Amino acid sequence: MRRHIIETLKGTPYAVVESSLTKTTLLQADELFITNAIRKIKCVKEIGSQNYSSCAFINQMLKLL
Repeated sequence: MRRHIIETLKGTPYAVVESSLTKTTLLQADELFITNAIRKIKCVKEIGSQNYSSCAFINQMLKLL
């Protein structure tokens, strides 16, 4: 699924960057998602006390897949 998302987003205005992330970097994000073969794309709702209420980008991405 990860590779499929990367390939799908190549033709869109969204930049795809693969990198290692720290917890600090994750906590600064507007939205987070994880992928795997079974659940496909899953919006992350919270990390510790940091809540992520928006899944707008993920919902847009799902329309492309």
